[in-house]
Amino acid sequence: MDNTVRFTKKKEHLAEDDVLQGRYKISSYINGGSYGAVYQGIDQLNEKSVAIKVNTSNVENFLEREINLLRALQGSKHAGKLYGFGWLNGSHYMVMDLLGPNLSELVQNSAKKRFSQKSAIHLAIQMLEAVEDIHNAGYLHCDVKPSNITVGLKQNSDFSSSNIYFVDFGSSLQFKDKDGNRLAARNSTFRGTLKYASLNAILELELGPIDDLWSVFFTIVKLMLGYLPWDGANSLKEIIEMRQRFFSGQLLSELPKGLNILYDKLKNMNARTTPNYNDLKTALQFDLNGKLPVMSEMQ
Repeated sequence: MDNTVRFTKKKEHLAEDDVLQGRYKISSYINGGSYGAVYQGIDQLNEKSVAIKVNTSNVENFLEREINLLRALQGSKHAGKLYGFGWLNGSHYMVMDLLGPNLSELVQNSAKKRFSQKSAIHLAIQMLEAVEDIHNAGYLHCDVKPSNITVGLKQNSDFSSSNIYFVDFGSSLQFKDKDGNRLAARNSTFRGTLKYASLNAILELELGPIDDLWSVFFTIVKLMLGYLPWDGANSLKEIIEMRQRFFSGQLLSELPKGLNILYDKLKNMNARTTPNYNDLKTALQFDLNGKLPVMSEMQ
């Protein structure tokens, strides 16, 4: 059943020089997609630069989902600060921290079009921290990929002291109630990006934390290798077949030991599994310090 809310009136979008809440002035366009546009703005009370995201689609609840999750994540170091939100000229908007470039931009601008193993693992550990915060808030991100992960405005060369931020929560899905109880099992219409999505997401089955974790895994592989083996796939059937060959083939064995440990952990989880995030991070630590986790840590 499609519960999407659609506007019946023509939308009048916000534009440069509009002032929101009497203080946030839209100054320049940054980027946009099928659902929203992002502008750089200025807080006229303190001259601080901010990001202003505007709903430019006819899907009314798109930005509402994003605002709700971002509000729930205000204690997380992997979520930008939310300064305000509202409605003006027929558009929902929100005002948040202006962040740095996303990982897709950074890897494309790198000399080898991929990150070193050390850099990718530093980022991967933070990705696990970020999805843990999202899951603890009762939500699934449902669209983890390099372009939805940004760094701060300052970062070092191997990301060892850089902080990452997850963005674009418009595809998010609540899977726990406010008391932390798991919601009733339900299938979900597809949300996300095919080449980073889990098999459950692709087949529109029940989703859980494991599905974000598979997307983290595919994101790490992309950043480390510079490609996914199914990047050139032209159909859903081809993506599934190429993934099966990847998981049973030589390429997986050529990935770092810690990533193989992570893979082994993920393949034994399902939509109802509550992950032990510390165990998953410990697995990746091997690729930084060469020390295998003891068996008790990996149970």
